[in-house]
Amino acid sequence: MQKYYSKPPKLPVSDIKIPDLPGTYKMLRLDQIDPILSGNKYWKLKYHFLRAKKEEKGLSGIGGPYSNLLYSLARGGQMFEIPTKGILRGPKPKSLTPTIMECEKAGMEIRFVGREEYNQLGIQAERENATFEEDFLLPIGANDSLGLKGTTEILSCVQSAPEAIICPIGTGNTFKGLAKSKRSNVELYGFSVIRGMEKDLLDIETVMVKEKIPNAHVLRSGQIGKFGKLKPELEHFLLEFEQLNDLHLDPVYTVKMLFAFRQLIQENPELRKRESMILHTGGLQGRQGFSFLDQS
Repeated sequence: MQKYYSKPPKLPVSDIKIPDLPGTYKMLRLDQIDPILSGNKYWKLKYHFLRAKKEEKGLSGIGGPYSNLLYSLARGGQMFEIPTKGILRGPKPKSLTPTIMECEKAGMEIRFVGREEYNQLGIQAERENATFEEDFLLPIGANDSLGLKGTTEILSCVQSAPEAIICPIGTGNTFKGLAKSKRSNVELYGFSVIRGMEKDLLDIETVMVKEKIPNAHVLRSGQIGKFGKLKPELEHFLLEFEQLNDLHLDPVYTVKMLFAFRQLIQENPELRKRESMILHTGGLQGRQGFSFLDQS
């Protein structure tokens, strides 16, 4: 396991076209890091895996039926021989999602709990070194000090610093890691794509001010529609993007970020002059929840 994480991964960069924008943009392909732990989960889970292996404990995670974190946790646990549990809210459904079936196939024990217990576990997981039974308990999105320690390493794998970095914001762990590790003159634009996360976003903005991190912008224009749902204009945008480019997008985070980024550029054309690097944060297994998408 130490050998697996000993060398920084090579991060490919793709030239992409964005519908209705002239020219091309650079996309950092975190989705191509590794066939098992792809995207930002490679870094978010790194130090959780290392700690669990060292202390000979399992890992439990909280998530939904198409959770990228649970999927990566299960696959990583299988690879590193670490027991894993996935905690989901509500009664067990008659049929499981493809994501949860893949988690079970990888050896993850799936637990369905009531709303009250789920919420209590969510609060408990926010404490450092939280546990569930004999396992370490990860917060949603692995948004804690170990997850942040990993995401601060992303830019160390980039050969040259761009003028601007573009990323989606869920829990904010990746954004904070990028903010803490970027050069001060690099602009960082994070697009929040989940409604109801205002407390988390205000916490991020407070950290940026407290730690005097310049040029880090939290934008709320990516909060388009419900979580895990795409409005018709987003479906059209995603399909049009994939016709222009030889790559797939994650339909939960990356597509909403790109859609909002396009709007930002259209409203502020002077930003086109900056050399921007857009993060593809992985999560492609989530495409299984969208019937209109090519699953190949």
